[in-house]
Amino acid sequence: MKPAYHMNEAGSERCPYCETNYSGYRTSGFNWQSALKVEFPDLARYATALYKVEDLRLGSLWACRHCDYRFWLDSRENMMKAVPPKNRDVFTRWCSQPPVLSREQRAAIEALRPVDRHEGCREVPASVRFSPLLDPCLAIIRLEREPDVLFSSDEHVRLATDICAIEPTAYALPYDIRLATSKVRFIERPGSDYVESEQTKVQSPMGYMFLIDGFESCFAFGAIRGADMKFPGARRPLLSRLNRPTRVEFPGYLKTWVLAEP
Repeated sequence: MKPAYHMNEAGSERCPYCETNYSGYRTSGFNWQSALKVEFPDLARYATALYKVEDLRLGSLWACRHCDYRFWLDSRENMMKAVPPKNRDVFTRWCSQPPVLSREQRAAIEALRPVDRHEGCREVPASVRFSPLLDPCLAIIRLEREPDVLFSSDEHVRLATDICAIEPTAYALPYDIRLATSKVRFIERPGSDYVESEQTKVQSPMGYMFLIDGFESCFAFGAIRGADMKFPGARRPLLSRLNRPTRVEFPGYLKTWVLAEP
């Protein structure tokens, strides 16, 4: 029999975990070890709403007692993360088999020079075909054992086992710029909880200056592509002295994330 729902003050049925938080969003993850401690009552309430379904090849699968949401506890039993419904099929496939690259695919990726994002994770932009009959698409290939990118509801994710072909993409920023954006600092605004990354200044062949955010690996502005960009030189072109740098954010919806074993 399906467990009873939690009733909020208004009397409506609400899952204790899936209810919106103070900012109006659904909590996508929390620290499991903190939730097991009584001094964190809000997190402890989340923990009691979940039960373990099964152990996986990495981590374990959990479910909410009050709805059909599924959750993944990492292999260190540190972070509990909600599996977005749109990524459940990909997550199920990841659980059943590691997304291993072929020798040729791995050589192609290494030739594109991935950069470290954090410990145990490297990324590189590429033009990827998922079928000989389909046009190539811009992909960020993420080499990582644990599937963190799967738990973002904003990202479209595929597995490396879906790949048909890998080629360079003109949208990719040069390696030295991608490396620089991966090492930026985070800045906290005075009197605010808002934190943002430092921006990196880059220059087009015609001398236009642009600012890109931290961890960015692709670029497009009009007909200008990431492969065209470079760091500003010691001598500033006339255009850069006449115009302020333009901030450019590459549209996330144009990227497909591809999860691969490192």
